[in-house]
Amino acid sequence: MPQIHAPMPQIKVNNQLNKQLSIYDSFAAKNDSGKTQDAAYYGNLTLLGTVPANGSTTLTLKHEYFATLIAFDGNNAPLARYQWNMMDSVTPPPFSLSKTDVAIIQLSKTFVLDVMNQPDGELAKNFKAVKKLPGPVDSFFKSNPTYSQCTFVSFMLALTFEAQTPASKPQPPEKKVYSLKKLSDGLSNSPYPPELPDIDVFSFSCQYVNQEIKLDGQVNLAGLTFKNDAVASHILSLFPVKTVDIRIWFDTQVGLNLFGTQLQFIANNFNIPVGDGKTITIQSPSVSLDITPLFKFVVFTARAYIPFSLFGYQFKANISMTIDNVEAEIGAVIDVAHASLPSPSIMQGIHFDEFGVGMGIIFEPPGYALGVQGKFHIGSGSGVVELDDDTFAIICELEDDIPNPVYLSYYVPKLDINTLIDLYTNANVHIDLPIEFKDLSFLWCENLMEPYVLPDGTLCNNGYGFSAYMNLFGLEFYSNVQISMNGIEGSAQLSPIDLFGGLLKIEGHSKDVIVKEDANGTIIKNNQIPTTQAAKQAIANAKSVTLIKGGGAEMSVSTSSQPYLSISSQMSLLDAIKQDISTTVDNSGIQFELDFGCIIQTKMICVLKDYHKFTGSFSYGPDFYVPLSLVGISLGTIHIDITISATLGLSVNESDVCFSVGGGFDLEGLTLNFGPYGLDINISDLSDVLSKIEQYIIQEAETIFKDILADAKKWAEWVKNGIVSISEDVMNGLKNAYKLAYKDAALVLHDAGYAADEVGRGLSDVYGLAYQGVAQALHDVGYVVDDVAIVLSNVYWFGSQEAVCVLREAGYALDDVAHALSDVYELAYQDVAQVLHDVGYAADEVANWLSRAYGMVYQDAAQVLHDVGYAVDDIAHALSDAYELGYEDVAQGL
Repeated sequence: MPQIHAPMPQIKVNNQLNKQLSIYDSFAAKNDSGKTQDAAYYGNLTLLGTVPANGSTTLTLKHEYFATLIAFDGNNAPLARYQWNMMDSVTPPPFSLSKTDVAIIQLSKTFVLDVMNQPDGELAKNFKAVKKLPGPVDSFFKSNPTYSQCTFVSFMLALTFEAQTPASKPQPPEKKVYSLKKLSDGLSNSPYPPELPDIDVFSFSCQYVNQEIKLDGQVNLAGLTFKNDAVASHILSLFPVKTVDIRIWFDTQVGLNLFGTQLQFIANNFNIPVGDGKTITIQSPSVSLDITPLFKFVVFTARAYIPFSLFGYQFKANISMTIDNVEAEIGAVIDVAHASLPSPSIMQGIHFDEFGVGMGIIFEPPGYALGVQGKFHIGSGSGVVELDDDTFAIICELEDDIPNPVYLSYYVPKLDINTLIDLYTNANVHIDLPIEFKDLSFLWCENLMEPYVLPDGTLCNNGYGFSAYMNLFGLEFYSNVQISMNGIEGSAQLSPIDLFGGLLKIEGHSKDVIVKEDANGTIIKNNQIPTTQAAKQAIANAKSVTLIKGGGAEMSVSTSSQPYLSISSQMSLLDAIKQDISTTVDNSGIQFELDFGCIIQTKMICVLKDYHKFTGSFSYGPDFYVPLSLVGISLGTIHIDITISATLGLSVNESDVCFSVGGGFDLEGLTLNFGPYGLDINISDLSDVLSKIEQYIIQEAETIFKDILADAKKWAEWVKNGIVSISEDVMNGLKNAYKLAYKDAALVLHDAGYAADEVGRGLSDVYGLAYQGVAQALHDVGYVVDDVAIVLSNVYWFGSQEAVCVLREAGYALDDVAHALSDVYELAYQDVAQVLHDVGYAADEVANWLSRAYGMVYQDAAQVLHDVGYAVDDIAHALSDAYELGYEDVAQGL
């Protein structure tokens, strides 16, 4: 069935005046909840009809349940206001106009003019102290005898009449234009800034809402006075039309009222151009123009929201924007207070605690900054990492007017490598190396087609990682590391460095690491959103500085497999210049090899323990002589032509560089060590080092060879074996250097294996012993009789009889003496017996010797004794004693 509408209600208007009146519908605008406000003191005007002088007319209302009417006279001046609401009466009561209405409106106009023309008068001051609300204003008028018939309604009608611009007064009511200054002076407790040009308002309505007087209307933006032409141009660029609907709020509260009058736009969504063809969509905007006594211009403010979607989290950023001559100053809050923000899944270990939106729009040149910033922490419980700066920033770009995250940045003061792995990855790796990262600049970046230039001037890598100073054994690399759940991968650069006064140089093929720093010399941080022109300009004006100079070592870092670190570099040490090397790195330091060619037998094995300590081990074959001495007495020379193992040492002690060398060599079963001792830091090649080693060994021979020199026997053995070469008799050294007595010296040489004649000569020549003393000494130290006999024969040219005497006197037994005569002098037994007889040995002694030495029977022995000249009695006695014969046998032998 077709819907049947009830007819609109009608109202009878009675005009008791002698002039025609025009009756206008004053439509009341709706409030934010959609409900019609019934206190429409001046609405949007629509002519309903006219009423003749002293006549009546019935008019059809435009609204079913309420009506606000205003009667205008022939001069288009408001005369009276009528209001009906169906809640009060079903049928609209008549609207009657009389001379009383004329008198009241005239009195109200007088009041308005009095207040406007004398703003410092007593009446104006008293009225300014009144809250501009119906109740207080009505009470004010009732308490004033002159204006007691006035009401808030009549005051509002009179004010709108006086606020008409002169040019629009002849116009019908719906086309009139009003002065914002006069409206503000009448309704606001803050005066309209006298330096601010007046603003024309047209198509307005006025009502009372929530303790405030609200004026809706339209203004021409081009006619407003902003701070300067640049601001005006920027504001006008935001809107496709120049005439905008506004809502003006007059603060009725008594007080400072700095923002006493506000023009609020009624605007739809609009886009702000930000350069490069991109715009920011402003949704559900509330745009206002604030007029305050502090400023001489209109302040533009916009409030709206921007939808965000980050890491699966949906939220709105409520923004407020103030336009300046160069930028839009924007504040933003999240619609969920103190909400946490989930991090991307790859960012293990990091927790975003609080966050908010940062935003700025730069007009010239066009640009913008947009992102999310807030606070974070790393780790949990006792494993929370201490932070100097707990802020992060997510920088966004616009894609199809929608914010899209570009990169995320935050900083950590320091982390050792194992803490880093534990916090950020699932890798089950422990690296036993003293690696510490400091000033870590963490960065998460979307998979962009092109690298993104960061505020610090560097290019960000895709994915998740950080750049930081990396300290390894005191060497400070600058690293760029990527993080995944499986571990970390990256590279690090080291500036070319001269260590230990330039003795050790570490160079390579690394590239420059360049960043930007501000005017204060501080490196620009990436966890900032440059929301102002000043901040943007500071970044643009930041000078580029070289953080790491190229030409140094490069290191790769990987926790996927060992070795975790590898270094590519060129090392220079002494005359090994810029050698490309490969390294191994473990807890003992950085290890590598240097090749000095034929100068040494092996490559030098180098270990850089830390920034202050280096060792280089090598072997070489020398050829030099070391003179030995003891208490200033020469003990010969040693020819060193064996392998020497040496170690160079470089260290820094406070401000001094220590260059040293030490080592050792094996000689005849002994391990001899030397040094370490200091070298001249100006030494430039390894040959000089080798020469210094040899000089040192020579200079410190008494110390180096102390184990030999302290042992006379060992020294004597080395002399005998040709290890030590001497130009004098070895006995001379024993006497003068070791201070040995002649017999002790002889014993040393005996035990060392020297021949008796050599010892004998020494005893004779060095100690000055006569032949008897020599023989006696040789006997006492253990030389056999033959050796002594040889000495007597060869040294002293003794004959057999002389030798036997000496040997006998030295204590050798007859058998030994006889043996010596046989061996040394090559005598037959008869000759031996003869010599023994001649030197006085008894017949029985000789007989015993013949029996023992030759097994001679007594008859033969008797014959020998007889032949050499022994008497019969002596022979008989010898046969009796030596052969134990009876007298018959003795007689038989004789």
